[in-house]
Amino acid sequence: MEEAAFREADVVVLGGGPAGSTCASALAACGFSVILAERRLSGGDKLCGGCLSAKTLRFLSEEMDLSSGALASEGILEAAPATFAFAYGLGDSFEERIDPPLHFVHRGRYDAFLRERSRRLGVVVTETTVLHADPSSGTVHLAGGGLLRGRFLVGADGTHGPSGKALATVFPEESRRPSAFALQVIIPRTAWPEGPDHPCIFWNVPSGGYGWLFPGRTRLLAGLGGEGNFSSWSRYPALLRDLLRRVGAPPPEPGTFRGAFVPLAGERRKESPRIPSGKERLLLVGDAAGFVHPITGEGVFYAHLSGLCAARSIAAALTERVNPLERYEMSLAGMHAEFARAARAKCWLHLPLGPLGKPLFRAAFRLGGASFVRAVHWGTLSIPEK
Repeated sequence: MEEAAFREADVVVLGGGPAGSTCASALAACGFSVILAERRLSGGDKLCGGCLSAKTLRFLSEEMDLSSGALASEGILEAAPATFAFAYGLGDSFEERIDPPLHFVHRGRYDAFLRERSRRLGVVVTETTVLHADPSSGTVHLAGGGLLRGRFLVGADGTHGPSGKALATVFPEESRRPSAFALQVIIPRTAWPEGPDHPCIFWNVPSGGYGWLFPGRTRLLAGLGGEGNFSSWSRYPALLRDLLRRVGAPPPEPGTFRGAFVPLAGERRKESPRIPSGKERLLLVGDAAGFVHPITGEGVFYAHLSGLCAARSIAAALTERVNPLERYEMSLAGMHAEFARAARAKCWLHLPLGPLGKPLFRAAFRLGGASFVRAVHWGTLSIPEK
């Protein structure tokens, strides 16, 4: 598409996922001019389970006036199962109830819905490719020679987007190396009509991670993810095929596996706790900042949360002339503390237990399953004050 030579706004948001749309909507609702630049507005699929925890639904209801009923009416909600199955390794699984149920959405439609909501609030949404972001001047260089400029920039463009690269001088090289990887395949319901209608978790498949099978109305998502290195990640396709055979799923079509590196801010900050989430005029949110739970891999809630925190920090800077990065880091303190606790606990949860793994985990879930579900559903609800 043809780019305008130059456009300017109070804030330019790079990336139109949950983090970017939440930030843009919140700023527009406060009366600021916002441009949201997204590479693809067609709502393509992402490597994401699309799980909305109870804390995410509460956030949507309280902060964005969106209910699960509204998502269902838009055709975005795929499933809301009240049980889940758990297995240690590829052994036999057992079922537990989930109260409240987990909700699963189609991420492509979810992201498109959030972008359209931001447009209705006055955000200028544009489909464009960002080449470079300059934190010092607030200038964004686009493919085709166009420019965007904001008094502040928000980087919501994913793990390897231009906004994260713009902060390469801030993050030590070792902190930017990928530390986790996920692989996923989509199975149409028509190809596996007898597939489960509840989520299935396969703990320690691979070692140090877990595999999953998430339900949907028209499809199922099967995948696995974990920490390691390129050598261990090269075995993931074979492991995922083993998992699919274990559950009786049809073999995947050639070329349908999709992989992505997973950002883990908890791991990054564990070694360098002073690494900031921005620089000068630029704040990073969501995956761009590495805000993914170190154990569960949940990212949608933390994308929404960081987007709101960034919006309120920038709004304060535009009206009260406070330092937005300092305010942003303060508002994220609860999330970082939660990630740090999870990172410390993770090594215990992935101890190699051999044949004792299944009975020990079964007993643990019988005794503390409710606590586990509460931890997944709620975590730390540190929503900043308006």
